[in-house]
Amino acid sequence: MNTAKLFTSLLLLTIAAACANAPSKKLDEKVSEEKNVQQSADLDKEAGNIFKTAPGLTATQRAQLEQIRTDLVAKRDDLHKESLQLRSVLVKDIVSSTEHVEEIKIIKNRLREIEDKRLDVLFDSIDKMNHVLGKYAAEHQKEMEDTLREDRMGRAEN
Repeated sequence: MNTAKLFTSLLLLTIAAACANAPSKKLDEKVSEEKNVQQSADLDKEAGNIFKTAPGLTATQRAQLEQIRTDLVAKRDDLHKESLQLRSVLVKDIVSSTEHVEEIKIIKNRLREIEDKRLDVLFDSIDKMNHVLGKYAAEHQKEMEDTLREDRMGRAEN
C-alpha cells in the first residue's frame, strides 16, 4: 500500500472515529453542565418540576409520568435501604475477629444483584415514560410489522 493510500485510510478512520464520538462528547458536555443535581433528592425535585411544567403534556400524561416517577422513587429507596443494610453487615464482617469470607462473597453478590435491580427499575421506568409520551410507537410498530410478516411467511411455508 502506498503512502497516499495509507494516509487516506488513516484519515478516514480518524474522521469516522470522531463522528462516532460526537454524540458521546455532546452528552459529556450536557452532564458537566448539570450542577444542580448532587443527590437523589435533588433529582426527584427537579424531575417533579419538569413533569409539572413541560409544555405540550396533557393532564393525563402528567399524572401518568408522576405516578411512574413516584413508583421509581419508592423502589429505588427500598433497594438503597437494602444496599445500606448489606454494607453495614459487610463493614462489621470485615473488622470482625472471625473469618467471614463466604458471607462477604454472598454480600458482594447481593450488592451486585441490587445494583442490577436498580438499573432494571430505572430503565423500565424510562420505557414506561417514553410509552406515555408516544416516543416508542414507531419503533414498536415496525417490530410488530416484522413479526407479523415473519409469521405470515412461516404459515405460507407450511
